[in-house]
Amino acid sequence: MGLSPLTLGGQKVLDQFAAIRDMLRDRAGPDAAALLAEPVITWPTADSPGSISWYTELPGEAEPLAALSVDRRAAPEARLRQTLSRIQPLLDQPMLRRALALSSPGALLAVGGAPLLTDWGLTAQSSGTEDEQAARGLSWTRPYLAQPAVAAPLSGLAAGPSAAGIPAMPQALPRPALSQSRVGMLLPLGLVTAGLFLGIGLWAGARMVNARMAERPSTVPLLDEAASRQALERQKQANAALTQEIEARRKLLAGNVCVPDPAQVPRPGPDRAAALPPGAITPAPGGAPFHGSLGELLTQAVVLVIVPHEGGTATGSGFFVAPGLIVTNRHVIEDADPARLVVTSKKLGHVTAAKVIATTPSSEIGGPDVALLRVEGVTGIQPLAFSTTAAPLDAVIAAGFPGLLLQADEAFDRLRGGDASAVPEVILTDGKINAIQSASGGVKIMPHSAAVSGGNSGGPLVDACGRVLGINTFITANREQVVHANYAQKSDGVISFLHEHGVAVADVTAPCVPGATAATPSPTTPAAPH
Repeated sequence: MGLSPLTLGGQKVLDQFAAIRDMLRDRAGPDAAALLAEPVITWPTADSPGSISWYTELPGEAEPLAALSVDRRAAPEARLRQTLSRIQPLLDQPMLRRALALSSPGALLAVGGAPLLTDWGLTAQSSGTEDEQAARGLSWTRPYLAQPAVAAPLSGLAAGPSAAGIPAMPQALPRPALSQSRVGMLLPLGLVTAGLFLGIGLWAGARMVNARMAERPSTVPLLDEAASRQALERQKQANAALTQEIEARRKLLAGNVCVPDPAQVPRPGPDRAAALPPGAITPAPGGAPFHGSLGELLTQAVVLVIVPHEGGTATGSGFFVAPGLIVTNRHVIEDADPARLVVTSKKLGHVTAAKVIATTPSSEIGGPDVALLRVEGVTGIQPLAFSTTAAPLDAVIAAGFPGLLLQADEAFDRLRGGDASAVPEVILTDGKINAIQSASGGVKIMPHSAAVSGGNSGGPLVDACGRVLGINTFITANREQVVHANYAQKSDGVISFLHEHGVAVADVTAPCVPGATAATPSPTTPAAPH
């Protein structure tokens, strides 16, 4: 995006997040400490452009403040003004003033009614000094201040408080002026005194140099050839002993070669461009067998779920499991206005009404969290098959519509503006299964390393053959350790839920081996759910 980090005293402001957060918490309260989203930074290298991800413990979906209606914007703007009124007395700190400099008005977000700042400590400006760029960035937060911030200088530690908050030294008091006559008397006297001290210094330095030279020996010892030959012989003997030791160890290692067990070798990752192996996907009833790559399969089967509710509009993900039937998470649609729930995808081509026909009893974390939707008049879509065969280190792909990435999709902007035919791109990320665990609610869950975020909920986690291993459901984060974990419900519980509601799906148990013929599951015809 062409953003550059602001610095102070040679330090990047973003690198001082912990110190800034602690200062805000101690001197302005917890709300002030939570105002800045936490950056997770990969600085650019010769091989990578670098990236910044933003995290917060505030609950809810992040939405640009400027995109909210007047009624919904009032509460977060009021809280932002209250928080900044407590921060304002601290703005004599140059590091804090640069932290509140934003790259654009889009960095002002609302999360669950609370304000949040992202892209802070960054500038999108390329002209002017860094002080001028920081001043322009501060203009996005200044309208919410009770009165203009103290115009202390931004350009370095000597001109104002230091990055650690140490007050600057006061300027020196003016000296009284000397009269013209006293200046005329003191000038010759000063020159004489300076010459006297210079002569004494040169004399003392010459004395010290002569003394040091006298201490040095006038001769050096000649090379002792006998001692040198003995040292060389000892080195040859040591080298010979090392050579024998290396040879002995090499012979020992020759019979101790590690041969991997084929059953324990991690399964290969997907070839993105290759067609899926024959039989990996069960054709839809009455439909032709699917021919295409893994990316093409997921693009036509995964949908964006748009959930209008009383407080605004939320989004999630889902995927076809049978003709006209879509699976997602219950927590994605449980607050939806049933009359306005819709889905869209590249294959559908436009916004389509959806109806909730079944859900799990709750959406509590650790328990089953599944919902089944129906869309009418939809044909030609290849549903995804399931597989319960999964193990740690298996390669996986997450498919869905994460909200943070949707904000950069021009089609999503048109969709929000009322263009029902605009469809954003499906986001695909890959990783590996980290473990298979039993949650407190009895559901099998799989932490994995495929990147997901808010909006991926309800989307599929598939293997290299496109078979659903689980549904991406929740994320946990630890701000102190700057880490987060992604969790998917394992497919076993989802298959049981679908069977309970009359939907028969394919369950492929053979391992996924891209490029080889997969075991063909028995085709099943979904019963009509009610």
